[in-house]
Amino acid sequence: MPSLALRVGQTSKVYYFIKRNGHSGKVEYIKLGSSLELTPHNARDKARALAIGISTPARISEPAPVPSVAIYTGRQLVDDYLRLHASSKSDGGKGDRGHLQRDFLPRFADRDITSITRRELQEMLLSKQAPTPEEEQATLGQKRRRGGQVAANRLRAVVSKMFNFAIEHERTEVNPCGGIRAKKEVSRSRVLTSEEIRSIWRAFDRLPTQTIRSAHRMLLITAQRRSEVAGMEWQEIDLAKNLWTIPGSKTKNGVAQTVPLTEMALAELAKMRSINGDRTHVFWSDKNRGLHAGAQPGPIHPDWITNSIKVLRKTDSVLQQIEPFSPHDYRRTVATNVGELMESREAVKRLLNHVESGATKIYDRHTYDSLKRKALSLWESRLKEIIGR
Repeated sequence: MPSLALRVGQTSKVYYFIKRNGHSGKVEYIKLGSSLELTPHNARDKARALAIGISTPARISEPAPVPSVAIYTGRQLVDDYLRLHASSKSDGGKGDRGHLQRDFLPRFADRDITSITRRELQEMLLSKQAPTPEEEQATLGQKRRRGGQVAANRLRAVVSKMFNFAIEHERTEVNPCGGIRAKKEVSRSRVLTSEEIRSIWRAFDRLPTQTIRSAHRMLLITAQRRSEVAGMEWQEIDLAKNLWTIPGSKTKNGVAQTVPLTEMALAELAKMRSINGDRTHVFWSDKNRGLHAGAQPGPIHPDWITNSIKVLRKTDSVLQQIEPFSPHDYRRTVATNVGELMESREAVKRLLNHVESGATKIYDRHTYDSLKRKALSLWESRLKEIIGR
């Protein structure tokens, strides 16, 4: 519209109506409102009304009081972002929701998003990287940071996308993540040696409960993720086909995964059937899980698996001789061995549920069960040799 203008400043955008005096040629700019107060459609309507003389907003020379505008809080932004944007992602926004609920909302839930500064976001990211007191005392290998560089970078990316979403929907004009650079990431490459696998497998017998012992073994047998093993349900297991189907709602990428169950995996399930056969989940705990106020008995939390080996390490002289490791290293170790045994990157990719993007992902729905069964059978044979079975 020729009579409408948008003046863009460093911190604001303001709509103006351009009034031209037909006799003198003098141009007058009449303020309509900021982009926080008006949508482009509303601004056009006001300018059109002015053009035909329906209303007369305050002129620049006589500024009108700025109307009060209800604040738009961090909680509202998170809710809108997850509902209108992140929900369309392959995982339904599960990853973004986790980052925002853990780290962003505790700090900024009730804050006006326009008041959130770059410095505050930097402090949030630095706290994500900060080592715990236990990690400060680490003497072997690299210190493992709580969250670490990778988690801080993922959090930064999610928050930046969310503020870009807010700008697009005219809720703010500045992304406070601007100028915050991603930290350099060190690729994790810990692969357990045969000697380490043997010592760790034997150490599983010294863990406090059969549930935790079997959860560790299942991770090392199947190469699936902690959350997937911890959340395993009896209804997901088909003993007629010796197959475990993980629904997409539980996988990191939102794609369902089928995992062939080998002899050693079935043996661990048999142990758990005698303990938790009447429960919904394989790895169940009747103890109050203590994760938050009002927590109830239920499936074990993935962190229990990680923490159990950390606690054992403090008093176990054998584990203390091994470079620090985490349950995620089991997954990388199995993948490395399968790649060597199968000489097939495809087998590793399918076993880890690393799917392609684009047209291949859409049209290739084959589950590759035979390929995965062969891979896990070969790995089980090697694992038996390593542990002396």
